[in-house]
Amino acid sequence: MLPVHCQTDGRVCCLFLLERIKHGYYNEHKNMWIEYIIIGLLAYFVSGHLAKMCAFRVVQPGDRPIFIIFAIQTFTVIWQVAFASVISVFHGHGFTANFIPDYLTTYCKNFILAFPLQLIFVGPLARFIFRMLFISRKKEKNMAEIQNDDEQILDEVM
Repeated sequence: MLPVHCQTDGRVCCLFLLERIKHGYYNEHKNMWIEYIIIGLLAYFVSGHLAKMCAFRVVQPGDRPIFIIFAIQTFTVIWQVAFASVISVFHGHGFTANFIPDYLTTYCKNFILAFPLQLIFVGPLARFIFRMLFISRKKEKNMAEIQNDDEQILDEVM
């Protein structure tokens, strides 16, 4: 199973950029490094654990792996969008009397963007990259072992 934070960080960056552009802060995304750090830490330490906890209330460990992956991705999106929307509304509007309506509107808009982005693009791309990195290393290791075995057999024969 891939680490949840690997799939989340790209989507969170897209959410923050789109939120900033929507509010007209085109060049301020350069000054949001602290928000990126906060949301990355939340993704790694909080959202990933909450997502797994919620997902395994819906699916069982014996279910097909793709259903487990989709459940974890769904709950990761739910939690990450919640955290990112709080930070975004605070950064864009501050804590005003309209915080809750602004938060709910932002949450809905971000969820509509983040959920398909996660299921269609970011999740499969992250799985592909990790598969290529780790399976290619495993194949190289297996090829080296096969070559060593072949050399040992040749040495024994000769």
